[in-house]
Amino acid sequence: MYKDPFTGLYHTHFRDYDPIHNRWLSEDPSGYADGLNLYASYIGMDFRDPLGLEALSDDMLEEILGKLQNIADDVMSMTHPSDLRSKANIGSWYHTQYQLAVEKLPEKYLKFIMVEQSINSA
Repeated sequence: MYKDPFTGLYHTHFRDYDPIHNRWLSEDPSGYADGLNLYASYIGMDFRDPLGLEALSDDMLEEILGKLQNIADDVMSMTHPSDLRSKANIGSWYHTQYQLAVEKLPEKYLKFIMVEQSINSA
């Protein structure tokens, strides 16, 4: 997968991804394996499945989503810093807290989560 510097789209072997709209621009080549929406974003797009053809088991997907929910709960339960003056600073603070929470996950889950390193390496 690589990012086109002119369009901002991510190109894979079979289709293009639009990060602004969080959607693929063409149908999923694996068909309905990941659900009914053939254009939906896939949670594991950080090079775990570069061809876009592998399906996750329901148990594994449920476990991953549970871990992500725990991260979201941790971030939301943190005290909001009162000295932030702009929405950009608030977003930056939440981003930092999310990254710190993700780093606590076991290594086997990191391949399913888009983190700053996977975005920047695209």
